[in-house]
Amino acid sequence: MMRESRWRFLAHSMDAWSAEQTWQPRADVLRSPEGWLVKIELAGVRQEDVRLAIRDNRLHISGVRRDTSLQQGFSYYSLEMAYSRFERIVEFPCGIDPTRVSTEYRDGILYVKLYGS
Repeated sequence: MMRESRWRFLAHSMDAWSAEQTWQPRADVLRSPEGWLVKIELAGVRQEDVRLAIRDNRLHISGVRRDTSLQQGFSYYSLEMAYSRFERIVEFPCGIDPTRVSTEYRDGILYVKLYGS
């Protein structure tokens, strides 16, 4: 069963970015007595550009980081940050209950609390 949380706010179809190279955000996965905490590093990504989905024992995080500072007359001298679509899949050793998920986005880190099914 596929369930998307309240984070499904992508402004454009993901198909538009499929030709672009994707990047993979860093993630920490912690086990707690109640379930799991996943911390995903998403500096510079707007909350409305992030999508979460849960299927069986997998958390799928995807979205896009946009360069909002590039203006007419500007050109890149050096470019080290990725401004494109990203995707990260976290697999757990057990099933996840898609009805018991909570999220918080603070200081460029997405915190996702999950519980086993």
